[in-house]
Amino acid sequence: MENENKKSEKSLFISKQIRGLRNKENRYCKKLKRLLNKESMMATIGYVPGNVSVDGEERSLFLSREIVNKIENDHGPICPENMIITVFEWEYAIVNVDNKPDRINLLKTIPESENYLVIAANRYNGFYTVTHFETESKNGNNLKRLLKRGNVVNRVSSVACTTDQDLDSSQTREVV
Repeated sequence: MENENKKSEKSLFISKQIRGLRNKENRYCKKLKRLLNKESMMATIGYVPGNVSVDGEERSLFLSREIVNKIENDHGPICPENMIITVFEWEYAIVNVDNKPDRINLLKTIPESENYLVIAANRYNGFYTVTHFETESKNGNNLKRLLKRGNVVNRVSSVACTTDQDLDSSQTREVV
C-alpha cells in the first residue's frame, strides 16, 4: 500500500516508445534490457560527451540494478528505448547541479507533449552513474527549480526551453 501511494505522488512514465532506435542505440538498449530483466547488475547505457563532463573528456554512463529498482518503484516500468534515446539525443544538459561539478542532468523533449524525460547522473571514479530517471512537465515547478540548480547547456541551436525565461544568458552555453 505504501508503494502505491508513493508511486501516485511521482510522475509516471509514458509507456510508448518516442521513436525508433538507431544501430548504435540498439546495442546499448540490448544491454539495458538485460539489466531490466535482471540478467545483469550493471550496464553501460551510453556516454556523457566531453563538453558536458567536468574534465572535458567523454565518460561512460552506467546504470545499476539498485537504481533501476528505485526508479521503477517511484515511477513505474522504464521504457528502455526512451532511456537510451534520452542518453543519445538529449537537448539540454544541466551541469554543475547544486554547485557540484560532478553532477549533471540530461533532458529530452517528449514529442507532441508538454513533458521532458530527465536523467540525473553523478561522476564517480572517472565515469557517470545514473541516479534518477523521470518525466517532468514543461510547465511544472520541478523543472523550473531544476533549471535554476545549475548551468544549462543547449545542444541545439535555438533555445526552446521556455519554462524559465529569466535564465541569465551567461548561464546557457551552446553545444556544437
